[in-house]
Amino acid sequence: MAAVYSGIYLRLKSTKTPWEDKLKLAHFAWISHHCILPNKEQVLIDWVCHNLVGYHTKKLELDEDIVEKLWTDLDNILHSRKLQNFLKGGKTVNLRFAIAQEVLSSTTLMKLLLSCPVRGDIEKVFWFTVPQIITALVMLTQEASQEFSLIPIITVPILEMIAALLRQGEGILRNAHHVTLTFSILLIVPLDHLKMKDYYSIFLGIHEVLFTVLQFHPKVMLKAIPSFLNSFHRLVASVIHKGQQKEDTGTTSELEVTLKCAQLVERMYTHIATKTEEFTVFSPFIVAYYVNALQKVTLHPAVKKHLKEGIYHILDLCIENDIKFLNASLQMGVREVFKELHNDYLHYHKMKNQGDKKYTA
Repeated sequence: MAAVYSGIYLRLKSTKTPWEDKLKLAHFAWISHHCILPNKEQVLIDWVCHNLVGYHTKKLELDEDIVEKLWTDLDNILHSRKLQNFLKGGKTVNLRFAIAQEVLSSTTLMKLLLSCPVRGDIEKVFWFTVPQIITALVMLTQEASQEFSLIPIITVPILEMIAALLRQGEGILRNAHHVTLTFSILLIVPLDHLKMKDYYSIFLGIHEVLFTVLQFHPKVMLKAIPSFLNSFHRLVASVIHKGQQKEDTGTTSELEVTLKCAQLVERMYTHIATKTEEFTVFSPFIVAYYVNALQKVTLHPAVKKHLKEGIYHILDLCIENDIKFLNASLQMGVREVFKELHNDYLHYHKMKNQGDKKYTA
């Protein structure tokens, strides 16, 4: 009899087995002591999760009632006494795919809610729970960031949802603390050791959250500029590291991704410069961070061009005393980098702008 039952897994995987029969077989395999299947608990959990992920990623077509039964089966397994006894015995099962799919489904639903004109009690309930949602997302990001395979599955949708929440503005998110909590997420997300495709998605996600805070939460920015700059400078340091000129030039796609990220940094510098009231006092420190990071590497010319165009806008905010402060406080090697940058700024950027103003007048 055991030999017959051991063929259950093949029937579960077969495309010829009807789904109703598969569900009955999976249930029987879970509760039966006669079913011989190596690592049975993990195999059955993986089977349920694999089908749910396939359905939600549109790789598998399933009827709604089958999907509902799969979720019910997963819930029953997770709450079963059998699994509890299994875990108490010192054994483990891996639930990453199930958790990842639930998070992805939840973030997709919330983004959908934000894109719809929700009114009345539903709107009140949703926005009442947003602070708890943001707090939960911080913890989820912390967990997901420890497993690189989960970063594109969980972290990227979380960043997209945070940006969507923040776009509602100060009229909806009235408590500044809930906005500044998002900086915790931006500082947790890793930017190293990622595939280039995932790297760009994360880089863009962080940039969009920062840009949204800058544009839609001016009152928060008045008090949170140091936190904002800490998150933004992670992007600056990362693109400078990625944009180093190498003997082996690497692939064209790697350079293209790095250039796209450098353009995002240039764009952010430009937008920061438009917020003169908030950022003027911080402008010499922004420039100091840039030249300190730049002094350590030799950048690819195309990457350097974008970053210089951006930092020129920050230099527009610097007054004469700021320039004197930088010349006096920067270390010798860094000071030389700054002098070269400032000379280029005066020659190529400031004179051009003055010429444009005269032409306009």
